[in-house]
Amino acid sequence: MSNPIEYVNSLRNNRIEWKKEDKTYADLNTQIEKGRFNLNPEHQRHVVHNDRWKSEVLHSQIFHGDIPDVYFHPTEQEDGTRIYDSLDGKQRCSAIYDYLNDKFIYKIDEPKFMKNKKFSQLHPAFQSFLKDDCSITIRISNRTLTKMEIQSFFQKRQNFKKTSGGEHLNSCITSRRHDKVKQYIENQSNIEKLEKAGFKKNDRFQYMECVSYILRVFTNYEDTDIECSPSRLKTWFNNDSVDSNYDMEFKLVDITLELLNFIKVRGGNSRKNAYISCAWYIRNYCFQNNDYNMNKIALFKRDIDIELPQVGGEHSNKKQRLAFKQQIENYIE
Repeated sequence: MSNPIEYVNSLRNNRIEWKKEDKTYADLNTQIEKGRFNLNPEHQRHVVHNDRWKSEVLHSQIFHGDIPDVYFHPTEQEDGTRIYDSLDGKQRCSAIYDYLNDKFIYKIDEPKFMKNKKFSQLHPAFQSFLKDDCSITIRISNRTLTKMEIQSFFQKRQNFKKTSGGEHLNSCITSRRHDKVKQYIENQSNIEKLEKAGFKKNDRFQYMECVSYILRVFTNYEDTDIECSPSRLKTWFNNDSVDSNYDMEFKLVDITLELLNFIKVRGGNSRKNAYISCAWYIRNYCFQNNDYNMNKIALFKRDIDIELPQVGGEHSNKKQRLAFKQQIENYIE
């Protein structure tokens, strides 16, 4: 749009506007319990902070009367009602809600009578102070954001926070790959495969990250350096090809996860290097013309004894992947 006046008018008509509301902790707790405030829309991270971090949220409000604002937007439900989905600030809201519901113990030294106590163990006067005198500012948009707006809003705000690769991918809700990976990692049998392969936690979307890296290997198997930088993964994840062969791609995921059971990954090693190298070699060695050779794959499962090598120094992750790839090649040959 070249006309400045038209451009300004377009901004005025379409820009998101925010209404501010101050909610006491008691009110926030009630609204979350009733489902009016939804802290778990699909783009959001899991609760990732420990009890001390949550305690610091409470401490900041108790002594300074302030914590950063949180953001929500309205979404219409099938029955015509409206709820508000979290856009940013889930971790702060969760800290407040969890403490008022006895889900953790306060860990900060001050106030002294509050340390190492749950909410129900506090004096009634201080319970009342937390519920009625402590508040949080909520910003609610004037309309429902599109998926692209949600993705952009969340990811730009995460630039100022330490967000894991899996958390970033989970927020890419406009990607066609997002729904495919989400469907895979929410299947109970696939969850069991991931757990057996050594992924004991998914609190920061480790499943999403692992499966996505393996899927990228399927389409980038000619890369002999097995490049796996987070930036390239994110670019690939958001540029889905209409020619994607999802059945074969997820078959590579299944096989790689199974083979991880036979590979020793010791402390100090990167499990990512193991599964990326393994997936790369399986893709090149066992997959041809939209099919795979089970006899070759079976070689991995027969008395296999491969250990991920320790490699230090500059570019150690890349060296480790390539060294591990060489170990697999030596074993197969």
